[in-house]
Amino acid sequence: MIKTVIFKLEGVILSQDLLLFKYYQILWSYLRVQPEWKDFSQLIKLRNLLMQRNGESEIYLNIARRYLSQPDFERYQLEIKLFRQKHSASYLHIIPGIRSIIQSTSYYYKNALFTHQKALLKLVRKDYKLNNLFSFIIPPDMVRDMEYDAGFFQKILEQTRSNPSETVMVSDRSDAEMSSAQKLGIYTISANFDITTRGISPQSSDEREYFTLPEKRISHQPSLLIRRVTAHAVAKKPRDILLIIEALEAGEKPPRQEEQPQAEKQYTLADLLREAFAPQFKNDRKSD
Repeated sequence: MIKTVIFKLEGVILSQDLLLFKYYQILWSYLRVQPEWKDFSQLIKLRNLLMQRNGESEIYLNIARRYLSQPDFERYQLEIKLFRQKHSASYLHIIPGIRSIIQSTSYYYKNALFTHQKALLKLVRKDYKLNNLFSFIIPPDMVRDMEYDAGFFQKILEQTRSNPSETVMVSDRSDAEMSSAQKLGIYTISANFDITTRGISPQSSDEREYFTLPEKRISHQPSLLIRRVTAHAVAKKPRDILLIIEALEAGEKPPRQEEQPQAEKQYTLADLLREAFAPQFKNDRKSD
């Protein structure tokens, strides 16, 4: 029997895709003055390589730190911070269909929510009015302190008075969060929503460039520094979350995913830079 459903805010309930896209556009305004950077697609190629190979997060900061002078890097950090404070509400949105899923689970289970960002939590409470759908909202300070170790989820279990076998966690990642939850025996669901499901419709050429490859990738790729795990089940649509939980209640556990193959090595930033800046060749040899 399921008693508690733990939702991660970012990527499961709230889409930050357009806001992150703006961070890369702002970064490009700094990089484009340097001769080695030819176009925006070069920046996105490097981002995709880093995400696919090393599973890094906040790659825009890593690239900026590598390629900008220290004064420019500090200006860039300040600029995206101010942009987030002033415009984040315009670039964030609830993933279509997820509200009704949370409402449904709140009828039958204890919903718990966790997030890294206080600013996002304010949106949940004031703008989106979702807080009444959660029995427990885990403070961002607690999330940072626990760093997704088993103790973090043990604290949630204590608050919800649930056993691990009675608990489901829904996240958009499959690394630290999944690993820590599974160590306790919590059933994990990966919210692997494509851009259409996340409510994104690319309009400009830059947006199409940014949102094309991420479907083959990306934030669901675990870091090579963390034991590779996969979720017990994958939700391609918000409705799938409810169907998976209903199957668990009926004793029909969905089959576990195949483990992802281990990478042979962890690529360094230098390796990825060489690939990103390699010239592109077309397979158009002329016949003799």
